[in-house]
Amino acid sequence: MSIKDRLKLVTQAELDCKQRTLNAQGAVAAFKEKFRDAATPWRIVTVGAIAGFLAGRGRGGELGSGVGGKLFAGISQALIASIGASATAGAAAQAADAAHHAADAADHAAGAADHAAGAAADIDATATATATAAARDEANA
Repeated sequence: MSIKDRLKLVTQAELDCKQRTLNAQGAVAAFKEKFRDAATPWRIVTVGAIAGFLAGRGRGGELGSGVGGKLFAGISQALIASIGASATAGAAAQAADAAHHAADAADHAAGAADHAAGAAADIDATATATATAAARDEANA
C-alpha cells in the first residue's frame, strides 16, 4: 500500500472520528435536555396542587366526613401520584436511552481514533523506512 493510499485511509478515519465525536456530543446534549425536562419544580408543584385540590374536594368541606369522601381522597391521591411517577419514569427511560446512544457514539469515536492512530503509525514507519533507504542509496552512489 502506497503512502498516498495510507494517507487517504488516515484522512477517512479522522473524518469518521470527527463525525462520531459530533454524534456523541449531540447525544450528550439530548441527554442533558431530557434530564432537565424530567424533574422541573413546576411539575412537582403542579402535581402537588392538583392532588391537594382533589383531596380537599373529596372531603366535602370537613376533615374525615363520610366514607365516600375518604375513599375518593385516597384514590385521587394514589392516581395523581401514579401519574407523576409514570411521567418521571418515562422521562428517565428517555434519558437512559439517550445515555446509551451517547455511550455507543463514544465507543465508535474511540474505535475510529484508534484506527486513525494505527494508520498514522504505519505511515510514519513506511516514511521512515523510505527515507532510510533513500539515504542509504545516496551514500552508496
